[in-house]
Amino acid sequence: MTHGDGRSPGFEWAGSLDEVALASVYARCAELRFSGRLLLYNIVGKASGDPVVVEFLGGDAVDAVTSTAWRSGHFQLVQALPDLSGALTEGLEMRGTLVATSPRELIRHCQTLRLSVDVFLQHRSGARALLRFAHGRVETAAVDGVPELGALARVERWTEGEFRLVLRPLFADDAPAPPPSVPPLKDVSGQDFDLSTRTRMPPLRSQDADGLGEDPPGPGRSLGSVALRAGDPARGASGSGELAQAAGGVVVAGAGPAGQWVGRRWIWMMTAAVAVLGLGALTWILTRHS
Repeated sequence: MTHGDGRSPGFEWAGSLDEVALASVYARCAELRFSGRLLLYNIVGKASGDPVVVEFLGGDAVDAVTSTAWRSGHFQLVQALPDLSGALTEGLEMRGTLVATSPRELIRHCQTLRLSVDVFLQHRSGARALLRFAHGRVETAAVDGVPELGALARVERWTEGEFRLVLRPLFADDAPAPPPSVPPLKDVSGQDFDLSTRTRMPPLRSQDADGLGEDPPGPGRSLGSVALRAGDPARGASGSGELAQAAGGVVVAGAGPAGQWVGRRWIWMMTAAVAVLGLGALTWILTRHS
């Protein structure tokens, strides 16, 4: 495997710590999923030619320094490509064979370290593929210049050939746009929580908690160890044998409360009795006048 050392505009960003706070530099590295080195010059207690170096992988500082110590001087961000072991190289690209490094390993490497790179693959048969990543996500995938949905699955089966992995510049005009930040969600109590946290269910009210388990669980009446009572919001407004959305997203078929079923059966019996009596009376009248 070989590494390229060439460098071109767009792979470096330099500025003054008097104008850009070090905390803002860290935030920018995280936003761009920056992999490379941060060089800090003219720091208090350091000679001007002896920079402090902080390495970044996928936007995360390997060994961060505190920002309170540096309020002046200047900084320089220099992109560098991590190798397959996760160590930063001195260059912007690397080459190798698909016999030693499979396409699946290359794809996993780009996704894990959230790289913005172009991966060029050439099969032994002459077929060529391009996989373009932006911050660890596949942006485009094409085989022989033709984009296709199955390109990733197709190239993953290539076991012979060569690859070339090249960093994309993060500080150029045509750099890939940073991924949008995920807005926080609000639960029913109005408190913020982001999508990375586990979804929380609203707390039970005291009257709900006291009533749980009063009715014995029957067919279609229980969810886990919690029995649904008549009038529970999860059962639905009618309380009959409808599909009810229960807590946790589980849909259960709920039978109506026993009291409602007995009441409805009594109404049906009374209606049938009235109908029979009415039919008998009508028959007697017709027979009498015939």
